[in-house]
Amino acid sequence: MKRALSAISLLVLSLSAHADFDAHVSISGLNFELIDLDLNDGISPSISFGYGWGAGGIHLHTAQINETLKSDIGAFTEINRSLVTGPLSGQYSFEGGNIGAFATRTSIHSDLDVIAYGENPEALSGTTWRLNMEVSANTLLKVSATGKIEALSNLTMIHPENYNQAEIGAELRVYAGIYGSDKIEYFAPGNLLTFSEIREKTLSVTMENDWNRSQPMSIYLNTYAYHTVSEVPEPTTAGLIACGLLLLGTSTRVRRTCGHKPASRSTSSS
Repeated sequence: MKRALSAISLLVLSLSAHADFDAHVSISGLNFELIDLDLNDGISPSISFGYGWGAGGIHLHTAQINETLKSDIGAFTEINRSLVTGPLSGQYSFEGGNIGAFATRTSIHSDLDVIAYGENPEALSGTTWRLNMEVSANTLLKVSATGKIEALSNLTMIHPENYNQAEIGAELRVYAGIYGSDKIEYFAPGNLLTFSEIREKTLSVTMENDWNRSQPMSIYLNTYAYHTVSEVPEPTTAGLIACGLLLLGTSTRVRRTCGHKPASRSTSSS
């Protein structure tokens, strides 16, 4: 019985000692809505799609490794790329063969329980996708998509003098002379070792072509996930000297104040 309890205890300890970080970001479900701004101009609202392109990249880094993977693709080309270097991994993908089914995703993962203190692991993954469009005259265009982010950190076993920082997000932008954008994002405070965050949002951008002729517009989808564990910055030599001088000046001023106190008056009884 004791041996069984010991085995269970070791298993629980090994599971609790596992420290990792995961982030997943996606944009999917593109939708286009056209609204006629002038019902009397004889022009039906329309949109035509032109050239598009995408790019993705992963960067993994520690004190021992430095690896990068990048890809440039054409519009609606389905690809999936991953990079694994020791305990760090990243992945990005472009999915769907047409506009309505298109999605872009990125993710990173870190097994930080096997990374030594001082290696300062860093993982970055992201995608950018752009599509050029032509929107008819006197037409309001509304573009929407679903953005979703997930972040999970369980780093209770890492060194207490480390910062655990994460930034993940998804952004929808439309350009027509000016940018309109909507995004969903999460920033983890540097002193948080453990956190769990799931967010989903309908991203929506509205652009208006109030001209009497068609106008070019561009849509951009961006996903990004960044994570790093870095040592708390130690005071520099100059900083320590400045602090020492400040303390010295304060103590000197206190001594001078104490040395010039007026003598206390003595009272005598008659």
